[in-house]
Amino acid sequence: MARRTSPSSQPSPPLPPLSHGSRTGGPYRYVRHPIYTALFGLALATGLVLSRWPVISISAVLYVCGTPIRVRAEERLLRAEFGPEFDEYARRVPAFIPNPLRWCKL
Repeated sequence: MARRTSPSSQPSPPLPPLSHGSRTGGPYRYVRHPIYTALFGLALATGLVLSRWPVISISAVLYVCGTPIRVRAEERLLRAEFGPEFDEYARRVPAFIPNPLRWCKL
């Protein structure tokens, strides 16, 4: 089976160029990593419908242990790309769990 590649045969860069700026609106206004928050909700909902509590517990432990590792790696890239702008954003916005008490201040 043939596989398409870019003309330079290099994978796409993980981040947009600095000229695009960082995204802090929409779901990024409430959490820095909304996809991980959504994946946890999806896994939990699926587990509640299709599985038993021990399986859900194991999945939750794996998520809680593995996701911060990925987030730290991503945030290192974001800090290198956006510098103090990302540091300020990270100070204001939680990583995974939205904080409804802060929404009034946004």
